[in-house]
Amino acid sequence: MKNTTLRQLIKEWIYYINNMKNTTLRHLIEECKFNYVNKNITEDNFPRPDKIQTENWILIRIDHLFNSQEALDKIKKQGCRPANCWELVEWASEHKYQLKEYEYCLAFGQLWIDSDGCHRVPFVYRGSVGVFGLCLGDFGSGWDDDYCILGVFDSDSKTPENNSLELRLREHSKEIDKINKFLCDNFCNYDK
Repeated sequence: MKNTTLRQLIKEWIYYINNMKNTTLRHLIEECKFNYVNKNITEDNFPRPDKIQTENWILIRIDHLFNSQEALDKIKKQGCRPANCWELVEWASEHKYQLKEYEYCLAFGQLWIDSDGCHRVPFVYRGSVGVFGLCLGDFGSGWDDDYCILGVFDSDSKTPENNSLELRLREHSKEIDKINKFLCDNFCNYDK
């Protein structure tokens, strides 16, 4: 086994920590291990929103055919907001098995306009035998009772306990900067 110096371990740790603070939509999607991902679900088409909630989700099921406006009204009536694409993927990473077979979960918080001018809505689907996909649907379509909606209850708290992914990343950034400064102040001179 190759001997690893403390300096090498620290450099590897710094590299690992610095990469963690730059989470991208692509990274979140890869972590989720979907069987299929629509190629148009990218950070260019679904930019990082100001708010990415990682808890306090609600699956809203509607037992009849509904349109997108009815879905938005139902979300508002529940006292929450529609999840965005990032939150949908974050939710799916831990909760996709809450979907029944052949059920779809829509996120109306971010739309993408394709080259035909159609407004596209991201959704996660569960097929048979644990097959999952991340797809796009047409906002103008009707949705049947195989679709549910992901809503998010926002927290007004500005404390570190707030579960927003964006706040957690910012908190880690501050800690990473402190660790980097400490390590560089105490160990970087030994590289010479």
